[in-house]
Amino acid sequence: MNKMVTVLLHDMSASVAYDSTHVQHFVSELISERMTSQEDVLYRLPVGDKGYDAYSVKAYRLDLSPFNDPNMGDVARSKAMKSYNLKKEAVIETFSSVVTPEFLASGTALKTQILASLPMVQTLIEQSQANDFVLVIQSDMWEDGDIRNLKVSEFQNLRDVKEAAEQDVKQLSQLYGLSQDGFAPINDVVILLPSCQKNDATNSGLVMMYWKTVFTELGCANVNIYNECK
Repeated sequence: MNKMVTVLLHDMSASVAYDSTHVQHFVSELISERMTSQEDVLYRLPVGDKGYDAYSVKAYRLDLSPFNDPNMGDVARSKAMKSYNLKKEAVIETFSSVVTPEFLASGTALKTQILASLPMVQTLIEQSQANDFVLVIQSDMWEDGDIRNLKVSEFQNLRDVKEAAEQDVKQLSQLYGLSQDGFAPINDVVILLPSCQKNDATNSGLVMMYWKTVFTELGCANVNIYNECK
């Protein structure tokens, strides 16, 4: 069974409020798809004024041993599997009750520093040695950190977006050694917005294009926005 690793960057800036129904639905999907055995790991990285804090990283795993059926007959195996599945459902329910409040937590940070948190993501990739890696960013994505302040950046078109993204990735590479090789194991980047945000040619849409371009420059072409406006 392949080990699945999920890293959540959780924006703890005071300006962000998360919709409970929206987030709970996402958590339910995440757990059902990516927490299926005791080998799978969910890391949560709160993102504050200075980016990530290595000491605040939490790792969540299911308290569930793998199903073992040596020398069982068909009837015995069927009964054992049924019992195991009931136990697994209870473990996942307990796991969800612990994780969901963490996803809904709000913070007091004055800045959103997603870019400055990416070095820790690369470190976890290197340490985990997983072949199935997903990055989730829970934020409104309005970066106002030390590398880029999107609240004052006036993107007029996609050329502006591309130039800014390329410049910022180059700076991340110079400062922290970020590279396409380092981010290569990421299969998907999922942006979990706290509320509906149109992905069109408006300023907010260009901001989302900025992030897609950043991750494309890092070698992560599969970037999805959870709950885009329909």
